[in-house]
Amino acid sequence: MDFDADFSEHTTKISVGSISYKMHRGSGVTVVFIHGLGASSRTWKRLVKYLPDDMGVYLIDLLGHGKSSAPETDYTIPLQMSVVRKVIEENDLHGCYLFGHSYGGWIAASMVQNDGAFKGVVLEDAAGLMEFTESREVQNPEYREELSKNALILNPKPHVIKSIVSSYGIADELTEKSLSRISSRTMVLWGSEDKIIEPKYGEMFQKRIKNSQLQVILGAGHTPHYEMPEVVKKLLVDFVKVK
Repeated sequence: MDFDADFSEHTTKISVGSISYKMHRGSGVTVVFIHGLGASSRTWKRLVKYLPDDMGVYLIDLLGHGKSSAPETDYTIPLQMSVVRKVIEENDLHGCYLFGHSYGGWIAASMVQNDGAFKGVVLEDAAGLMEFTESREVQNPEYREELSKNALILNPKPHVIKSIVSSYGIADELTEKSLSRISSRTMVLWGSEDKIIEPKYGEMFQKRIKNSQLQVILGAGHTPHYEMPEVVKKLLVDFVKVK
């Protein structure tokens, strides 16, 4: 599957602006991909190269990212959830799989906490766990400054990055209680060498989500889908094929 040749580009509207996404319709299962902080749909370019042609693939630019609008607003998790839901509703993708990386994993987990209609969810090196966002490390101004600086390299929109990073540890966190409500099949993916969100948080996700599995990708850092796309592809295809 070729990122440039096999995807069509689309836009849709929400109350605060337009949302851009790329689409490859397939005859098999459908997976909606949600990127991390500062990234865009292009983060999946290396992974989609290995995905089977019959897989339906939707790559969303979250609000404030990629080609989507970047209004002056509070970039909350519920707002980003509404972005993903709009794409799902517009394309009648109810019953699809979600695949969220880092900040996108936070959004994906938040969506399935109260909606059992998804066939499954993949949480890759996901952010949002209360123990992570409220940790001394994340609350350290130096950590937040470094996180913002790295995100701005990919997405030079200071008001967007500032709004998202400042919300860490304040609202919409994933708790033991909220994660216990997830009924969708869940695969937690984690890079063994992730220095941004340590693997111990992947273990917490797995322990708190019923009917979940943890796959640690040896040698990978925070972005296994980019660093080891063939490994992630195999794990994803095996996961969605299980009935």
